[in-house]
Amino acid sequence: MASDDGWHHIPPRGRRGRQRLAEILATEAVKVQTSAGTPSTTSVLSVAEITADHEKLCGRWRASSAYADLRAIISEHFAGHAPITTAVCLGLGSFDVKTLADRGCRASHDAHVQLEAFQTIVKVLEQQHTGKQIKCYAQEPSFTPSDRAYLSSLGIDVLDSPAAFGLVTARTFVFGIHLPHYAWGYALAEQLPGLYVGTDLRSLDGVNIGLAEDEVLSKVIERVGEIARGADRWAFPVAAEWDSWLGATFAGTDILWRRRRKDDEEDHGEDGEAKEVGGHEEKREKGDTARLENEVTGLSLG
Repeated sequence: MASDDGWHHIPPRGRRGRQRLAEILATEAVKVQTSAGTPSTTSVLSVAEITADHEKLCGRWRASSAYADLRAIISEHFAGHAPITTAVCLGLGSFDVKTLADRGCRASHDAHVQLEAFQTIVKVLEQQHTGKQIKCYAQEPSFTPSDRAYLSSLGIDVLDSPAAFGLVTARTFVFGIHLPHYAWGYALAEQLPGLYVGTDLRSLDGVNIGLAEDEVLSKVIERVGEIARGADRWAFPVAAEWDSWLGATFAGTDILWRRRRKDDEEDHGEDGEAKEVGGHEEKREKGDTARLENEVTGLSLG
């Protein structure tokens, strides 16, 4: 049924309930797309300029103790936690700008530093996994043509919403800093990722104070709590030497890494999707992602 806030509130129970939640969110996303307009088809910055900005803006983060701490968390705890075969980056924001005078602005800074953190985690995972490549994807409605070309140059496939949400499995690393709760609703509606880097429960509870009747948010809190119960947790590293910009870039962010299970040792296909183990489905039916992408074209969610 529909409530006064426009959301359809249906308590998800089991796999069918989660599928229904995903369908509801897809319907709501069409409404958001209608009101938000379409992504930009032009770029101000070239790929070379975005590359130069990235090196300039990420230097301080790479030189900080937080960078070393993040690498240590992943490398030192790899053995006892979920193996990762796919990485999905959600809601980065654009690296491009509206005018040249905006280069280096707060939004651009955060997008670049968060991308650097995403890539850092992936690289450490690959190193620990004897160099095996992790397939990377990014999804952000505001990406411009230059954004897409830049990410492609880094070996990251850019997907249109909602395709990336359909890639989440028990072996997926999902990265979403300050991601809107309805986008997390998409990402967590079906399966829970092996590695979650995103909004911490305390911050989600803070949002819930003002949106107490939002059952989608309540479901997101429930799903993140479910991840946390089977995972080890680290607050995303911050450094004392950071200024207010860097300090806020990862504020309210947790690292939740699922503890390794017996079925993690089972055989997996070359695409990294788990086969059925003990009667529990560990992958989506083939074609589900393509179907959703066709049904909700140009979705304006991160």
